Amino acid sequence: MHYQKEIVHEPALFDKRHLSSVTINSPTFAAARIKQGGYGILDSDFWLQRIAKRGFHVIVLTLSGKGRYLLEDGTELIADAGKAFVSWSGGQGHHEETIGAEPWEMIWLTIWDDTHWFTPDCPDWEIIPFSNAEILRSLFLGILKEDVYLDRHSTQAMDLFERLFLIHLERSLGWTESTATKYNRTRLVPLWELVTSHIGKEWPVELLCKEAGMSRPQLSRICQELYKKGPGEMVRELKMEHAKVLLCNTALTIAEVASEIGYGSAANFTTAFLRDQGCTPGDYRKTQ
Repeated sequence: MHYQKEIVHEPALFDKRHLSSVTINSPTFAAARIKQGGYGILDSDFWLQRIAKRGFHVIVLTLSGKGRYLLEDGTELIADAGKAFVSWSGGQGHHEETIGAEPWEMIWLTIWDDTHWFTPDCPDWEIIPFSNAEILRSLFLGILKEDVYLDRHSTQAMDLFERLFLIHLERSLGWTESTATKYNRTRLVPLWELVTSHIGKEWPVELLCKEAGMSRPQLSRICQELYKKGPGEMVRELKMEHAKVLLCNTALTIAEVASEIGYGSAANFTTAFLRDQGCTPGDYRKTQ
């Protein structure tokens, strides 16, 4: 089969919401080259046809129910909850439809093929398992709600929802990192959670290695690969980020903030803060 154009048949009973032009042209989605997108709960009468070599990629996330994809070469694919269908812009056309008694709940995006945000691994199509369906649903619906709320905060809120949605989508589909990199990043999450929960403690590299269950060369190498900085620099950065929160949201003195994050004196803290942030803690508090 070969489809000459795109055709959509929407059933009488359906909930389908499209992103508006305001959302598509917002800085985050525009930078990612999102062409269009939407959310749908589609009854069994829904079907859609997409042409081959159309100039844009397609991503369909199945949140619940099932969708079926019939490709031009005769391949039939079924995507149930937790599966994403990805079709490359230069690949073959396809027909997609709801199957089964349960409505097909989905989030879909089309992305121009000159995007730098996303490049499919496949030359044609693939089915990818994804995680965090509830988070993705909530964030995407948040975008749609802000699109109609339209108060003075909507533009900012919409941008935040969009940024978080794209971050979680990349993580869920595993686009951003190799398996080895993702494994190493996951291994270090408990370490940084421990450091953050005891931010006032001294964290020499030897102790970090012990908590991570790694040798010093191994931990240093992984930190350089993941963060472009050593483990000691990571601890200092976490301390400074915590200090900025305290400076902005509490009435603690500079000396008290220094003590909270493990600096022996306000002078040492001020020197370190000035070196890292380019201003003193007092000046940072005033500007924020």
